[in-house]
Amino acid sequence: MPLRFVHIVNPYCLKNGDLDPVQKLTLDMLKRAAGATSHNVALLSAQFEKDRKIVPEGFGVTNDLTRSLRDVCGITDAPELPLLADILERTSGVDCDFVIWSNMDIIPVPEFYDGVAAILEKEQCDALIVNRRRVSASLVNNPDLLLSETGLPHPGYDCFIMRKSLTSKLKLGNICVGAPGIGFMLAHNLFLITDKCVVNANKHLTLHAGYEIISGWKGTEAALFQENEIRRFLRENRGNFHIRNFPGYHFPFFRRHFKWLMNPLFNYPMMFSMDLKNLFDGRKIVRAEKKDSAWQEWKSSRINFD
Repeated sequence: MPLRFVHIVNPYCLKNGDLDPVQKLTLDMLKRAAGATSHNVALLSAQFEKDRKIVPEGFGVTNDLTRSLRDVCGITDAPELPLLADILERTSGVDCDFVIWSNMDIIPVPEFYDGVAAILEKEQCDALIVNRRRVSASLVNNPDLLLSETGLPHPGYDCFIMRKSLTSKLKLGNICVGAPGIGFMLAHNLFLITDKCVVNANKHLTLHAGYEIISGWKGTEAALFQENEIRRFLRENRGNFHIRNFPGYHFPFFRRHFKWLMNPLFNYPMMFSMDLKNLFDGRKIVRAEKKDSAWQEWKSSRINFD
C-alpha cells in the first residue's frame, strides 16, 4: 500500500533576493523524486513573506512564518532564522502517514521516497533519520554527475522522517533552523518519544555539496542561544530517556562508547551514565561483520551507526 508523505522545507532568498544554486538544485531534485515514486508525496514550503516569490511550482505554499530567532532570543541583530516548531506546525492540518523535514542544502536522489518507504517497512519504526553523503561542491551545476558520486559519510542529522502523530509531541523550544544544534535537538526528541527511531548513516539517499563537517558558528550569540535551548531540553528530560532508544545500543561496550564519544551529536556524559545504569539489562549484542582488516573496520564505522 502506498505511503502518504508530506515533505516540508524552508526556502529562503539570499541578500540580493536570489535563490542560490544549491537550494535550486534541492528544490528541483525534490520535485524529481516526488514524480518518480508510486507513493503519495506532498511537497510543502514554509517561508517568510519576503521569500514567497522564490517558492517554485509544485510546492504547496503554507502560511508565511511570522517569528524568527531574532524575536525569541533577545539579540537585536540576530539572524532572521525560522523556528523549527513553526515550520513543522504548518503540517498540522495535512492528512498523511509521515512528515519529512530536511535542510535546504540536502539534495535527495530520485529514489529517495522509495528508499525511505522500503526502510520504514523493513524496520517497522516510528521515525527514521537519514544521514547525508558529502560530494564535491563543484558538481552543483552537473546534477547527473553529482548523483553518481558515492560520496563520503557525515555524522550530522539533517533529514528526518516521522509519523504524523509524533509532530504534536515534539518539545523543540525555540530551536531554529540554520544554526548548529538543530539535528541534535530533533533527533533527541525522536529518541525520547518513539519506541524505535532508526538512524541510517550509509544509505545513498541524500547528498550535500561540500565536504565540510563543522560550520563556522562557534561562539556566536545565536549559537550560544541554541546551545542553551538544548541544555534546557536535556535538563528537563534527562530522566525520561532510555539508552535502548539510541543508536549503538546493541554494539559491544567499547565500540558503542567510542562511537558516542566521537560523534558530536551525542552528549557523552549522559550516554555514559544511562548505559552504566542499564549495563546488564539483557540486551543482545550485535558483533561487527569481519572486515578485510582492523584498520578498514575502524575507518568505515567510526562515525556511523548502520
